[in-house]
Amino acid sequence: MSRVYGVSVRDILGLPSLATAEVLAGVSGLDRQVRWIHVSELLDIGRLLNGGELLLTTGMQLRDLSAQQQAEYVRSLAQAGAAGVGIELVQWLPSAPEPVVSVSDAIGFPLIVFRHEVKFSTITEEVSRLIYDRRYGPLRKADRLTEDLMRLFLQEGGISSMLRLVSSQLGRPVYVVTADRRIYLPPGEPERGIPDELLASSPGDDRMVETRDRGTFVGVPVFVAGQVRATIWLGTETDPEHDRVLAQRVALVVGCELLRRRQRQELLHAVKGELAEDLLAGQVDEPLLRERLRLGGAAVGEWFAVFVVEITHAGPANEQAVEEVASCQRMLVQMLQSSFHVPSGTSAPAAGAWLVAASIRGELVKVILTSKQPDRLLDAFRAVVQWLRSEARSKFAGLRIGAGIGRARRSLQGLATAYDEALTTLHFQTRSGFPPESAFFEEISLYRFLLNTPRPEIERLVADELGPILALPPETRRTLLRTLEILLEENLNVSAAARRLYLRRQSLYRRMRRLEELLGAGFQRPDHRTALLLALRAQDVLRLMT
Repeated sequence: MSRVYGVSVRDILGLPSLATAEVLAGVSGLDRQVRWIHVSELLDIGRLLNGGELLLTTGMQLRDLSAQQQAEYVRSLAQAGAAGVGIELVQWLPSAPEPVVSVSDAIGFPLIVFRHEVKFSTITEEVSRLIYDRRYGPLRKADRLTEDLMRLFLQEGGISSMLRLVSSQLGRPVYVVTADRRIYLPPGEPERGIPDELLASSPGDDRMVETRDRGTFVGVPVFVAGQVRATIWLGTETDPEHDRVLAQRVALVVGCELLRRRQRQELLHAVKGELAEDLLAGQVDEPLLRERLRLGGAAVGEWFAVFVVEITHAGPANEQAVEEVASCQRMLVQMLQSSFHVPSGTSAPAAGAWLVAASIRGELVKVILTSKQPDRLLDAFRAVVQWLRSEARSKFAGLRIGAGIGRARRSLQGLATAYDEALTTLHFQTRSGFPPESAFFEEISLYRFLLNTPRPEIERLVADELGPILALPPETRRTLLRTLEILLEENLNVSAAARRLYLRRQSLYRRMRRLEELLGAGFQRPDHRTALLLALRAQDVLRLMT
């Protein structure tokens, strides 16, 4: 039994009704635990005891016993598990029998004597109250703490306020570490104050941890919808059992708060999903929708763009395939929410792009991003395409992933058209076999034209425009074709092209002179540049046809 929950003989001697009591023998047994108090004059009372009783007697039956019987009386009490015996030396015994004293001392059995008349009823009442308070006091303390925490929960005070309440009531440190390593502390306490030993523990630890500088902590897991989502760490001193009960109560309320946050987030995602569908369907009352976005916690920029991702399984359509598709979709949405998120209540950033809404319908993930600058939208979508090519494909090797991105719009009314462009790009990519990096609507116009052109015409275009380069050795050919493509994409901006090619400007100028030798000095004229770019795209189309 825990030391704090139990009551010892030593504790009882501190009660007012035992102020005149004297420990005559058995001092070594004063830490024996007292479960209850009993009054009896029976000599064979040992057979009726359950253990842990402090026996009170007037000694009226002891005076007529032999020394051997007196000694046996003490031994029978000890063998029955009694915590000690209290004898009143007033009416029946003028002093404690010597055998009783010597045996009690020998076996460490507390012998308490009262040399003045006392009320056994008062002693019984005070001892019973002490036992009750020690046993159930911690539970009442836990109940009060739980009530206060639930009051904070209903007032939506937040986890940090809950920890401040716990710390102030218990006078000990308390922390919450979530499964994703987010740390909650009482307000005003620095994050570096949490011991490293707690941070190094596994999520959901249910054990005691000894720290180097902050003492011992008891850890209790926090469950949310049946899964471990965090750990409560509560500093403990004398009674880990009691502190574990307190930590479990804290974990219960913190779990409720984490569940509420998750449900609100899921509700917000559902609302944003419905909002995305409304926007993409062209059901737009712009002032009203902007207000819905604001109330939904979404910041709104000046430019908008639509991104559509289709995720399908390359294998047979079974339950595992459906789950893999759903997992990849969720992973994509979580990446978007973490990478393009503006915290609620904060202003939109001057640079960068952020998420307006996302919707999952069947095999399609529909995404709306916004920004104050259109080129930031392109940068954001390129980052998403790169993520699809690397992270998603490496984790879900059995999936087919296609993407389409519409042109940026300056109003919400244009999103339905941008959605159509994104779908057109996606379907073209699926039919033609182009990889996800060819996901921008602007980039497929030439490809769409070329795919409707007879193959001999495409071959003639490539030979006429790129023939001198194609006749070079393979390594040189690849280098110059890549250099030409980057120069054309950057509108002959030497600095920008050099950065993309990881070249110094002088090295790029040397390559440009070589291109002039092969293609003619006029290759930089607008009409020739257009023909060259068309020929480069025609090469891609020929590879697909082959």
